[in-house]
Amino acid sequence: MLKNNCLNHIPLSARDVDILLSPKAFCDKIFELIKQAKNRIYLSALYIENDTTGQRLFDALYEAKAANPDLDIVLLVDFHRAQRGRIGEAKTENNATFYCRRNELSQHNIEVYGLPVKVREFFGVMHLKGFVFDDDVLYSGASINDIYFHTRNRYRYDRYILIHNRELANSLTDIVCWMKTNSKVMTPLNRQPIPNTKSIKRQIRYFSSKLKRLQYNIMPYIQDSSLHITPILGFGRRSNRLNKAIIEMIRKAQNSITLYTPYFNLPSALKKALIKAMKRNVKVTLITGDKTSSDFYIHNTAEFNVVGTLPYIYETLLRGFLIRYQSYIEKNLLSLRIWKHNDNSFHVKGISVDNTTYLLTGNNLNPRAWGLDLENALLIYDKNGLLQNDFKKEHNCLIENTYELCRKEQLDDPELYPGQVKKILGRLKRVYADKVLKRFI
Repeated sequence: MLKNNCLNHIPLSARDVDILLSPKAFCDKIFELIKQAKNRIYLSALYIENDTTGQRLFDALYEAKAANPDLDIVLLVDFHRAQRGRIGEAKTENNATFYCRRNELSQHNIEVYGLPVKVREFFGVMHLKGFVFDDDVLYSGASINDIYFHTRNRYRYDRYILIHNRELANSLTDIVCWMKTNSKVMTPLNRQPIPNTKSIKRQIRYFSSKLKRLQYNIMPYIQDSSLHITPILGFGRRSNRLNKAIIEMIRKAQNSITLYTPYFNLPSALKKALIKAMKRNVKVTLITGDKTSSDFYIHNTAEFNVVGTLPYIYETLLRGFLIRYQSYIEKNLLSLRIWKHNDNSFHVKGISVDNTTYLLTGNNLNPRAWGLDLENALLIYDKNGLLQNDFKKEHNCLIENTYELCRKEQLDDPELYPGQVKKILGRLKRVYADKVLKRFI
């Protein structure tokens, strides 16, 4: 698996691809697929929350395991994220404690693993995505909790693509199995004791170095197909195949590029590639969330936390980008669209090029994802446009709640930001810490 250096592809059939258009549809499909699974269920996400949705998911999985004890169920989450609550909220029982308690109450074991890709969460997390049910892959950037599944009144909007393809499903599960076999840091989180980070620090660093060379194992096909898919892994600042694939997509664009990101903080290499594309008359559309649509945004009724400054930093970066590249907006080569829908949040990521190439990913397309987190993506090439109408329908559904940003006056004046936010932003700028911070957000 470590020796596979080329991006081989898997032939795909258009009838085996289904794009879901809402968090509710995503939620319903997951529980439907759990009931139908006969051989395996492999779920990879940043976290599975100890809330109504997380509890319901475990109920469904244990019920499926009881009905079919041979059903292979493996859950993979980030080691660090599983052992803390949401940032800014009071400390309660963490997710790992919840996993342990559920395991103790059941006669059947479900494997829940935590993978630390760095010694500290701040320097990188396990951000692999993909849910496998037998030969079906449900791919989304979503984690598993109430807001992603629209369990209550609020939702967090993402992308949801269901693909029936045995080889793709095998490639996603094989890499998890390889990690279980070859890693001493892939830790069971549903059995005590759970080792602390300090005790496995050396093993984490060693495995982190191996991850930089890891790729999905795909059989090469001699005959090129007009519709095919490639799963890609990316980790580290150098030799990151996912980053290279993204830049190559943009470099080859001839007519249009659409990029979705929830946190507007483009990596330097990505920004340069987009500017070069506009200089050769390629239309670039960037879609991001309003600051109030960020999962870090703190409403006026809640107690302020320093993390609540992040949405304002993203908006500041967006304002600077808008001002600097205003001329491309005037030439109709750049379109900025801002998503906002009541108090819901925006978590959509990905890239479309020329209505023929589509990148589905959990990668936020920011410096953190570009150089720190372990990321993956599915790259679809559709030469004959067999999926074009489906992706257009998804895009049109997504932009229903967007408005076009053409001038800086459409954004809030920084002077009107909350006092605590202005104070923090001022301190960061005075000591040039804002430039360093951009690498980690």
